[in-house]
Amino acid sequence: MSLTTNPASLLFTLAEHDPRIFFAINPERTSFIYVNPAFKNFFKIDAKSLSPYAVYNLINPEDSEYLEESYAALQPGTFKKNIEFRIQLPHQKERVLNLSLLLQPQENEGSFLLGYMEDISDFKAYNDKLNEFANKKNSILNILSHDLAGPLGSIQNLSALITRKTKAIEDPEVKKWLSLIEEISKKSVLMIQEFVKKEFVESAGVALF
Repeated sequence: MSLTTNPASLLFTLAEHDPRIFFAINPERTSFIYVNPAFKNFFKIDAKSLSPYAVYNLINPEDSEYLEESYAALQPGTFKKNIEFRIQLPHQKERVLNLSLLLQPQENEGSFLLGYMEDISDFKAYNDKLNEFANKKNSILNILSHDLAGPLGSIQNLSALITRKTKAIEDPEVKKWLSLIEEISKKSVLMIQEFVKKEFVESAGVALF
Protein backbone atom coordinates (compact mmCIF):
# COMPACT_ATOMS: atom_id res chain seq x y z
CA MET A 1 0.00 0.00 0.00
CA SER A 2 1.28 3.43 -0.89
CA LEU A 3 2.26 5.66 2.02
CA THR A 4 0.07 8.37 0.50
CA THR A 5 -3.04 6.16 0.52
CA ASN A 6 -5.64 7.37 2.98
CA PRO A 7 -7.68 4.44 4.35
CA ALA A 8 -10.36 6.80 5.64
CA SER A 9 -10.80 8.20 2.13
CA LEU A 10 -11.14 4.69 0.71
CA LEU A 11 -13.76 3.74 3.29
CA PHE A 12 -15.62 6.97 2.65
CA THR A 13 -15.70 6.16 -1.08
CA LEU A 14 -17.02 2.69 -0.26
CA ALA A 15 -19.79 4.10 1.95
CA GLU A 16 -20.73 6.56 -0.79
CA HIS A 17 -21.41 3.63 -3.17
CA ASP A 18 -22.68 1.06 -0.68
CA PRO A 19 -26.41 0.20 -0.91
CA ARG A 20 -26.48 -0.03 2.88
CA ILE A 21 -27.71 3.03 4.77
CA PHE A 22 -24.67 4.56 6.51
CA PHE A 23 -24.76 7.37 9.04
CA ALA A 24 -22.77 9.08 11.79
CA ILE A 25 -24.37 11.04 14.64
CA ASN A 26 -23.01 13.48 17.16
CA PRO A 27 -25.11 12.51 20.22
CA GLU A 28 -24.26 15.70 22.10
CA ARG A 29 -25.64 17.88 19.31
CA THR A 30 -28.24 15.26 18.28
CA SER A 31 -27.33 15.86 14.65
CA PHE A 32 -26.04 13.89 11.71
CA ILE A 33 -22.45 14.57 10.75
CA TYR A 34 -22.63 12.16 7.82
CA VAL A 35 -25.20 10.23 5.79
CA ASN A 36 -24.43 8.40 2.57
CA PRO A 37 -26.44 8.62 -0.68
CA ALA A 38 -28.29 5.38 0.17
CA PHE A 39 -29.52 7.05 3.37
CA LYS A 40 -30.82 10.09 1.50
CA ASN A 41 -32.44 7.93 -1.15
CA PHE A 42 -34.17 5.70 1.38
CA PHE A 43 -35.60 8.33 3.72
CA LYS A 44 -36.12 11.10 1.18
CA ILE A 45 -35.98 13.68 3.96
CA ASP A 46 -35.27 17.27 2.99
CA ALA A 47 -31.76 18.35 3.98
CA LYS A 48 -33.17 21.14 6.17
CA SER A 49 -35.31 18.62 8.06
CA LEU A 50 -32.63 15.96 8.29
CA SER A 51 -32.12 15.09 11.95
CA PRO A 52 -32.06 11.95 14.15
CA TYR A 53 -35.42 13.05 15.58
CA ALA A 54 -36.99 13.20 12.12
CA VAL A 55 -35.88 9.62 11.47
CA TYR A 56 -36.84 8.48 14.97
CA ASN A 57 -40.39 9.73 14.44
CA LEU A 58 -40.77 7.32 11.52
CA ILE A 59 -40.07 4.27 13.71
CA ASN A 60 -42.97 2.03 14.66
CA PRO A 61 -43.92 3.06 18.24
CA GLU A 62 -43.92 -0.60 19.28
CA ASP A 63 -40.20 -0.80 18.46
CA SER A 64 -39.12 2.53 19.94
CA GLU A 65 -38.49 1.22 23.46
CA TYR A 66 -36.41 -1.68 22.11
CA LEU A 67 -34.22 0.73 20.13
CA GLU A 68 -33.78 3.01 23.13
CA GLU A 69 -32.74 0.04 25.28
CA SER A 70 -30.29 -1.14 22.62
CA TYR A 71 -28.71 2.32 22.46
CA ALA A 72 -28.56 2.68 26.25
CA ALA A 73 -26.77 -0.68 26.51
CA LEU A 74 -24.01 0.41 24.10
CA GLN A 75 -20.56 0.72 25.61
CA PRO A 76 -17.86 2.93 24.03
CA GLY A 77 -15.93 0.98 21.43
CA THR A 78 -18.45 -1.86 21.26
CA PHE A 79 -20.23 -2.98 18.11
CA LYS A 80 -23.83 -4.19 18.27
CA LYS A 81 -25.59 -5.76 15.28
CA ASN A 82 -28.88 -7.39 14.29
CA ILE A 83 -31.11 -4.74 15.83
CA GLU A 84 -34.35 -5.18 13.90
CA PHE A 85 -37.10 -2.59 13.86
CA ARG A 86 -39.96 -1.40 11.67
CA ILE A 87 -40.22 1.99 10.07
CA GLN A 88 -43.08 3.71 8.29
CA LEU A 89 -42.02 5.90 5.40
CA PRO A 90 -44.53 8.49 4.14
CA HIS A 91 -46.92 7.07 1.53
CA GLN A 92 -45.15 3.70 1.58
CA LYS A 93 -45.61 0.28 3.12
CA GLU A 94 -43.94 -0.43 6.44
CA ARG A 95 -40.30 -1.49 6.04
CA VAL A 96 -38.12 -3.64 8.27
CA LEU A 97 -34.53 -2.54 8.91
CA ASN A 98 -31.56 -4.37 10.40
CA LEU A 99 -29.35 -1.95 12.31
CA SER A 100 -25.69 -2.21 13.34
CA LEU A 101 -24.22 0.36 15.75
CA LEU A 102 -20.83 1.43 17.05
CA LEU A 103 -20.31 4.00 19.80
CA GLN A 104 -16.88 5.31 18.94
CA PRO A 105 -15.05 7.62 21.40
CA GLN A 106 -12.93 10.43 19.96
CA GLU A 107 -10.22 12.14 21.98
CA ASN A 108 -11.40 15.53 23.26
CA GLU A 109 -14.60 15.21 21.22
CA GLY A 110 -16.78 12.77 23.17
CA SER A 111 -18.28 9.77 21.42
CA PHE A 112 -19.89 9.46 18.02
CA LEU A 113 -22.62 7.02 17.06
CA LEU A 114 -21.76 5.24 13.81
CA GLY A 115 -23.86 2.67 12.07
CA TYR A 116 -25.54 1.28 9.02
CA MET A 117 -28.94 -0.16 8.24
CA GLU A 118 -30.08 -2.77 5.73
CA ASP A 119 -33.60 -2.98 4.36
CA ILE A 120 -34.59 -6.61 4.99
CA SER A 121 -38.31 -6.15 4.27
CA ASP A 122 -38.34 -8.43 1.23
CA PHE A 123 -36.40 -11.13 3.08
CA LYS A 124 -38.77 -10.95 6.06
CA ALA A 125 -41.81 -11.10 3.78
CA TYR A 126 -40.35 -14.11 1.96
CA ASN A 127 -39.52 -15.81 5.26
CA ASP A 128 -43.01 -15.12 6.61
CA LYS A 129 -44.50 -16.64 3.45
CA LEU A 130 -42.32 -19.73 3.85
CA ASN A 131 -43.47 -20.07 7.47
CA GLU A 132 -47.06 -19.70 6.34
CA PHE A 133 -46.63 -22.51 3.81
CA ALA A 134 -44.86 -24.65 6.42
CA ASN A 135 -47.71 -24.13 8.89
CA LYS A 136 -50.27 -25.07 6.23
CA LYS A 137 -48.26 -28.17 5.34
CA ASN A 138 -48.05 -29.19 9.00
CA SER A 139 -51.81 -28.72 9.34
CA ILE A 140 -52.38 -30.99 6.35
CA LEU A 141 -49.96 -33.56 7.77
CA ASN A 142 -51.82 -33.50 11.08
CA ILE A 143 -55.09 -34.05 9.25
CA LEU A 144 -53.59 -36.97 7.35
CA SER A 145 -51.96 -38.56 10.39
CA HIS A 146 -54.91 -38.15 12.77
CA ASP A 147 -58.22 -37.23 11.16
CA LEU A 148 -57.80 -39.52 8.13
CA ALA A 149 -55.46 -42.28 9.27
CA GLY A 150 -57.50 -42.85 12.44
CA PRO A 151 -60.80 -43.68 10.71
CA LEU A 152 -59.00 -45.83 8.12
CA GLY A 153 -57.38 -47.77 10.95
CA SER A 154 -60.78 -48.23 12.53
CA ILE A 155 -62.17 -49.55 9.24
CA GLN A 156 -59.29 -52.03 9.08
CA ASN A 157 -59.98 -53.26 12.63
CA LEU A 158 -63.73 -53.45 12.08
CA SER A 159 -63.33 -55.42 8.85
CA ALA A 160 -61.09 -57.89 10.70
CA LEU A 161 -63.74 -58.27 13.44
CA ILE A 162 -66.52 -58.76 10.89
CA THR A 163 -64.41 -61.37 9.09
CA ARG A 164 -64.07 -63.35 12.33
CA LYS A 165 -67.78 -62.98 13.11
CA THR A 166 -68.84 -64.18 9.65
CA LYS A 167 -66.63 -67.25 9.36
CA ALA A 168 -69.79 -69.36 9.13
CA ILE A 169 -70.97 -67.53 6.05
CA GLU A 170 -69.96 -69.48 2.97
CA ASP A 171 -70.60 -66.67 0.50
CA PRO A 172 -67.20 -66.17 -1.23
CA GLU A 173 -68.11 -62.69 -2.44
CA VAL A 174 -68.76 -61.44 1.11
CA LYS A 175 -65.40 -62.82 2.24
CA LYS A 176 -63.72 -61.25 -0.79
CA TRP A 177 -65.27 -57.83 -0.06
CA LEU A 178 -64.27 -57.96 3.59
CA SER A 179 -60.74 -58.99 2.64
CA LEU A 180 -60.50 -56.12 0.16
CA ILE A 181 -61.78 -53.60 2.72
CA GLU A 182 -59.18 -54.75 5.24
CA GLU A 183 -56.37 -54.80 2.66
CA ILE A 184 -57.19 -51.38 1.16
CA SER A 185 -57.57 -49.68 4.54
CA LYS A 186 -54.31 -51.24 5.77
CA LYS A 187 -52.41 -50.08 2.67
CA SER A 188 -53.92 -46.59 2.97
CA VAL A 189 -52.86 -46.27 6.61
CA LEU A 190 -49.31 -47.43 5.78
CA MET A 191 -49.12 -45.04 2.83
CA ILE A 192 -50.22 -42.10 4.98
CA GLN A 193 -47.74 -43.02 7.74
CA GLU A 194 -44.86 -43.27 5.26
CA PHE A 195 -45.80 -39.97 3.60
CA VAL A 196 -46.07 -38.12 6.91
CA LYS A 197 -42.78 -39.61 8.14
CA LYS A 198 -41.00 -38.64 4.90
CA GLU A 199 -42.30 -35.06 5.03
CA PHE A 200 -41.28 -34.53 8.65
CA VAL A 201 -37.81 -36.01 8.09
CA GLU A 202 -37.22 -33.87 4.96
CA SER A 203 -38.48 -30.77 6.79
CA ALA A 204 -35.85 -31.42 9.45
CA GLY A 205 -33.15 -31.44 6.74
CA VAL A 206 -32.39 -35.16 6.91
CA ALA A 207 -31.59 -36.75 3.54
CA LEU A 208 -33.44 -39.94 2.72
CA PHE A 209 -31.76 -42.71 0.77
